[in-house]
Amino acid sequence: MNLKDKIKSSGFWISLAGAVVIFLQTLGVKIDAPGVNAAVTALCSVMIVLGVLTSGGTGGSDAPAAPAEDEEPERTEVSAE
Repeated sequence: MNLKDKIKSSGFWISLAGAVVIFLQTLGVKIDAPGVNAAVTALCSVMIVLGVLTSGGTGGSDAPAAPAEDEEPERTEVSAE
């Protein structure tokens, strides 16, 4: 994934905002965390609607998609040694 793709990811901006908040708090700046969270979420949502960012299509997480209903999940065998 190159930098251009990362910049278009909403996860990148949420992570960057979190890092900035933590950095400012280490400098002694008092920050209203729920307010920042709400503002960043709203900004990312607007940017997704405008097409500037992509949501990734995973429902907000980077977890792999669940297997289809007709597919059996992979099984791993464990040997007791």
